[in-house]
Amino acid sequence: MNGEQLNLSNNFSLSDSVLAPEINGDTCYFQLLDRFPSGDIKFRYFGTVFTVSVLSDSFAAMMKHMSEKIEPDLSALVIAPMPGLVKSVNVSVGDMVSEGNEACVLEAMKMQNSLLATKTARVSKVNFKAGDTVGEGDVIVELEDI
Repeated sequence: MNGEQLNLSNNFSLSDSVLAPEINGDTCYFQLLDRFPSGDIKFRYFGTVFTVSVLSDSFAAMMKHMSEKIEPDLSALVIAPMPGLVKSVNVSVGDMVSEGNEACVLEAMKMQNSLLATKTARVSKVNFKAGDTVGEGDVIVELEDI
């Protein structure tokens, strides 16, 4: 609770739908909703849903050595979700775009896909033109904050 560490007895199984562990010497009842490989569990207690980490002492000691993977911010990029042919590029360097504006059209598997700007920004770079072939993950348009 609020970063507080609790002593939890191991008298329950995470395969049960209702847990009755002893926490700091008192028996509490929880409805188990979900469990994750990271050691986190999601449970309901008196109608409120909580997600907590339940770790063995040895695993908890190792956690300080495991850095969290930080997902890169891709909001400034218009990326090809699959290989295809660029049918049109609807922006130029210096243009202002708003979130949801169509930046380009990609034809893949005989379907045309509109690729949209994910934020309001200025176009800083256009890496492909109509008629170019792109691969999955290629950056078609780059945006910069205003």
